[in-house]
Amino acid sequence: MNRFLPDPLTPEELTALKVVAAAPPLRGLRYKIQRRLVDLGFAQTVRGGLIATEDGLLRIQLSMNENLRE
Repeated sequence: MNRFLPDPLTPEELTALKVVAAAPPLRGLRYKIQRRLVDLGFAQTVRGGLIATEDGLLRIQLSMNENLRE
């Protein structure tokens, strides 16, 4: 999945992606955010839950590197 964009996520969406990567949440993420993460290829639905994809993990890593530069 190579639909990677430099910064397509809002801060709220990036936080949600980090939550998904750490431990798939059972509840609490808004449907709109879940759909956007899946549509961008940063997460995928597995057995009714979300998991981060390789592109999603890369996006998290890039955001961490950006924070270190500031």
